[in-house]
Amino acid sequence: MPECHAEEALLHRLRAAGEVTCPCRGIFARTAAYGSAPPRVRSYKLVRTLGKTHPEWIFCLYSAAMVHGLQVPNRLLDKAHVVSALPNSPASPIARHTWALRDGDVVKVMGVQVTSFRRTLIDCLCAAPFKEGLAIVDSALH
Repeated sequence: MPECHAEEALLHRLRAAGEVTCPCRGIFARTAAYGSAPPRVRSYKLVRTLGKTHPEWIFCLYSAAMVHGLQVPNRLLDKAHVVSALPNSPASPIARHTWALRDGDVVKVMGVQVTSFRRTLIDCLCAAPFKEGLAIVDSALH
């Protein structure tokens, strides 16, 4: 993440040259390292960076499951899932969910706010196709 306008301008020039990529607005990564990283690593780094940029955000569903250390199928890691009242944008790497959270539904894990372990498992079971939801819960049991 650029810390000043000059850094941002430099990163945009490097992006135009193909040396860096921009997985999310305002967030940059080296193209070679990002492209060769497994989907779980890319997703985890995106969530951690977004969590630092927006400490008030609460990550949920598969993003929260991944931060909790659960095994999440790669095909579910294409977006960062956040509890938010803002509308979704189809092209955005962020999926927003308008869920009501109760006391105890939010915890901080490794500096990132996520839904609690129990709430995350329930949300994943309700939202994921059966096979993927079962894989997430099975990793929790292990």
